[in-house]
Amino acid sequence: MTLESPNTITWLHLSDFHFREDENWQQRTVLDTLHRDVIAKLPEQHLSPYLVFLTGDLAFSGQATEYQHVSKYLLALKETLPQVPLERWF
Repeated sequence: MTLESPNTITWLHLSDFHFREDENWQQRTVLDTLHRDVIAKLPEQHLSPYLVFLTGDLAFSGQATEYQHVSKYLLALKETLPQVPLERWF
């Protein structure tokens, strides 16, 4: 994901979070590990996505409270990737 030439496009693709109404400890463990072991290490590896793709099911069943969890997680993720403006999140 390094920008080796001006013609290179890099991206981070995350998929199928399936946030539930109640916070699941297993999901929290996976998300914390994803953040700690992958996303937070991008800068030290000189990696920077140009685009961010969020695909698949973000919420488990479409309940409003599930999307509140989605919003909370995505805001925290955005803070970790300040170099990627929201216009390049899909």
